Amino acid sequence: MEWLHINLQPETYLEIGIETGSSLAKARPPTRCIGVDPAPILNTSITAWTKIFAQTSDDFFRQNTVTKLLDDSPIDFCFIDGYHSFDQALRDFIHVEASSHPRSLILFHDIYPLDPITASRQRQTKFWVGDTWKIVPLLKQERPDLVIMTIPSFPSGLALVRNLDPTSRHLSENLQGLIDKWIEIDYLEYAAHLPQILSLSQNCEADIQNFVSSLNGL
Repeated sequence: MEWLHINLQPETYLEIGIETGSSLAKARPPTRCIGVDPAPILNTSITAWTKIFAQTSDDFFRQNTVTKLLDDSPIDFCFIDGYHSFDQALRDFIHVEASSHPRSLILFHDIYPLDPITASRQRQTKFWVGDTWKIVPLLKQERPDLVIMTIPSFPSGLALVRNLDPTSRHLSENLQGLIDKWIEIDYLEYAAHLPQILSLSQNCEADIQNFVSSLNGL
């Protein structure tokens, strides 16, 4: 996260699921930031211009227009780390992409699960990533125009998504059908081939640099 903020130098940044603010604090001036979390417990110093919304992301997007909050600017960089379900991640992605531009970057947390129990839809353990991982194969299948890479960062991976299209309506127009389809898919159906399905790469600077090379002229 820190490397991306330093190298992308985004004008605008949105984070969904800020919790203590540790990742939000990676943003640096003059980046303008919005943080969304139903129960934020900030204990980190934040130096960038920031607005915090203590509400769910569904409520936030229903009640606000992100670009207006950012002085009519689109989202350059977004980190989606909200509730650990693919359908919530999908709804968040749809809203963020609509307020983005073709060179924006979206990150998903909790993408590379370790085992069936921590990848289950219902929480049964303290460490839990849920079925958020489904968002990657779903987007690859439904939106092949997107470019996706997953890095096995500790403890549960990060997926990077670029080549966004704010004019696309395919996901929003088929939202309920996609949720109904993917909610039935079990982790074990994909586990053996998960690295290929997630487009897993190395967690190294060179790979990340290559992936984001088309953004901001890097």
